[in-house]
Amino acid sequence: QQYVQSEHYRLGVIATRVYVLLTVVIVLALMSYLSLHKQPTQVTVREPSLREYLRLAAEASNVVCACGRSSIAVRSFAKVAVEMHAFCDGIPDASWCEGNV
Repeated sequence: QQYVQSEHYRLGVIATRVYVLLTVVIVLALMSYLSLHKQPTQVTVREPSLREYLRLAAEASNVVCACGRSSIAVRSFAKVAVEMHAFCDGIPDASWCEGNV
């Protein structure tokens, strides 16, 4: 009876030591991972050129262009032509049709 109790006590001590050892190892592993884990950084480049954007896109996989202004002038790909309606051509005082109000 006493031998069974002392053996049970000894197994309890061993189990406690294993539990404490595993807890310490897991905490150390978690701390190591968190200290070595790279934190993402965000860099904002205002109005990058196409060359600079392509360079950044080659360096990082998550480049986002939030450009509010395009670097290509609108007049290089769009043409605006004003054509007067026949109604404005037939009025003697058509200054209001031409925008000279």
